[in-house]
Amino acid sequence: SGAGEQLPLGDASVDVAVCVDVLEHVDDVDAVLCETARVLRPAGLYLFDTVNRTPLSRLVMIKVGQEWRLTRWLPPNLHDWDHFVTPDELRLAAGSAGLAVHEITGMVSKANLPTMYRLIRQLKKGVLTYGEFGRRMEFKLDDDVRVGYIGYATKSAS
Repeated sequence: SGAGEQLPLGDASVDVAVCVDVLEHVDDVDAVLCETARVLRPAGLYLFDTVNRTPLSRLVMIKVGQEWRLTRWLPPNLHDWDHFVTPDELRLAAGSAGLAVHEITGMVSKANLPTMYRLIRQLKKGVLTYGEFGRRMEFKLDDDVRVGYIGYATKSAS
């Protein structure tokens, strides 16, 4: 195992790097992207998802998800809004690291608010696992990147 800023892998040693639910937790996104680019082979694929830094993401991930007693389903202090990464910041940092971002798209739930609340209550009571909670929230790809987004990049061939 290793930290994103110091991966225990050789230069250009992997074809694919997956960075899921990580970037919003690190102190130095630039360092993580540079280190990821270091271990990727030329034309290697970098897959990512993260949380956008917007007022809506603060409401959903911090207030609803961590702080409000009736809705919190995440551990306290799991997320720090200042660590959330905007798509423009990610594109800039990736470009500086030698990664070309090809696509960014949002992920949103198909569930309506009453259904979301019911599912959160079931999760909190232990009736649902996190996996089942995610399935029932029915996440879909969407143009809305205000809370979270996913995407991919490739390492420059040179």
